[in-house]
Amino acid sequence: MLTAKRSSLTTVPGRSGTVDLTVLPARDALEITVECGYAADTVQQMRRDAREIASLFSEPGELIFSDEPELRYQAELYNEIPLEPELSIGFFTLKFSCFPFALGRLRTVPIESGSNKIDYQGSAESPCLIVLQNPNKFGISNIQVTVIKRRR
Repeated sequence: MLTAKRSSLTTVPGRSGTVDLTVLPARDALEITVECGYAADTVQQMRRDAREIASLFSEPGELIFSDEPELRYQAELYNEIPLEPELSIGFFTLKFSCFPFALGRLRTVPIESGSNKIDYQGSAESPCLIVLQNPNKFGISNIQVTVIKRRR
């Protein structure tokens, strides 16, 4: 899933063609649509479930799918959830607007002596935070961190 590149082309008076003002490549938001169904034993249970669903999606957050648990999307729900309060069975659609790239799961990786490879599964460049803790009473020195850009 790759969204369209955002156009930064502009015309300059007295110059033929257009000029691309892109400093960094930018992409449009990724739209993800999810079809959902619900069932409840009673209308009262359906109303409680509807309020819980509305509360769950009221703030931006991470969207993770069970078939790709190693990836996460920064997502925000942008459509209403049209649940029929008088029905105990029904369907609805969730439309999310997401950061245009999947991110890898946040992970903690124990670092051992020597060379350590940390594999990142996201589709976007992402900052890395490395925290070294010294549980010993003596100092540590000669720490080297080499960052190698991932090859696609």
